[in-house]
Order: sequence, then C-alpha cells, then structure tokens
Amino acid sequence: MNLTECDRLFERIRRSCDPDELRLCYHRLFEFYPLINYQIGRGSIFWRGRKSPANGYEFTWELHCPTPEKTNIGRLNNKSEPCLYAATRRTTIFRELDAKEGDYIHVVGLRILPKRPIKIIAIGDLFHIYKTGHARSIGRDPGKNISRMLNSYDHEHATKILYVDAFLGDILSDPNAKDKNYLHTRVLASTPQSLQFCVEI
Repeated sequence: MNLTECDRLFERIRRSCDPDELRLCYHRLFEFYPLINYQIGRGSIFWRGRKSPANGYEFTWELHCPTPEKTNIGRLNNKSEPCLYAATRRTTIFRELDAKEGDYIHVVGLRILPKRPIKIIAIGDLFHIYKTGHARSIGRDPGKNISRMLNSYDHEHATKILYVDAFLGDILSDPNAKDKNYLHTRVLASTPQSLQFCVEI
C-alpha cells in the first residue's frame, strides 16, 4: 500500500458509518502499522476527574468508572461496557470534561502499585516522537528505543507508518467524534490487534 492508497482508505474510513467496513479498513492499516505497547511501572500517576458538588465526593469509588448499567457510550467504550478514562496531565481532565467557569471538578491521582505494572497502547505517538523526540503519552522516548525502531524500517515503510499514525491520532482525538456517537473511535479500540513493539517505562 502506498500513500495514495492510504489516502483513499482514510477517506473511506472518514465517510463510513458501517462498523464492519470500518473494522476491515483498520485491519488493512494494522497489517503494516506497528502498535507500540508501553509497560508502565511503579510511581507513575494517572489523573481522573469528574464534575462534582461544591464539596466534592465523599468516597473515592465515586470517581472510578461507572457500573455497567450506568455506563453510556464513550470515546473508547460501548454502552454498558465500563472503561476507566485517565490522563497523564491534570489539565487534560478539564478539557475532556468541557469545564466552564463556576464548575467544580473532583480530581484524583491513580498511582501504579509496586510489581503491578500496566500496559497501554499508544496510537498517535510515533508521529509526535518523529517531530519532537517526545511522546505525548509519556513525555519521552525511553532510551530512544522508539526512534531506533522507526529507523530500522526503510524510508518508504517508515514514512507510511508515520502517515498512518498521524491519521489514527486525529481519529482518536477528533473533537467532533461525539457527533457520530464515537463510532470511529469505538471500532478502532475494539479492532483486534497484535502488539509488535514493547517499551518499559
């Protein structure tokens, strides 16, 4: 697949409202796009917030993901399928919650437990690392492992990977995704993928 064929596939994805067609298109991209799997260990903190009363919530479980019966469709989850949304930066919370002057936001930090690392897949980071040397999700390229991985491909393949990464990053961060009931992001999150590159943080 060359860049022109990628453009055609991107346009097909943007126009489609058919989950099966979207899944097929994403599969074609994942045939050559390497998924980056970060293993994040002890000490890392992820932030989560929720609009609240003036005095906040009494219990921390009220800031966890909702129960299945109270779970609505979200950017990465279907209805009745809870998903814990958290951010590496506190300021992200206010943007995601569309906070306005006068709103109260209860924020908690979730710290990774010793010997209980978590794994995340970062999509949209490769293009950012290529441009800046830093990942949006973790802030740095540990040991420049990701840069070395990109440099291991021939120029044409690496260019194609970065092109797809930038596109998928746009899909996931689309501020208007809610207008289509988050269909494109939910299908992307549910498309079976194989992890091809692991970096420990």
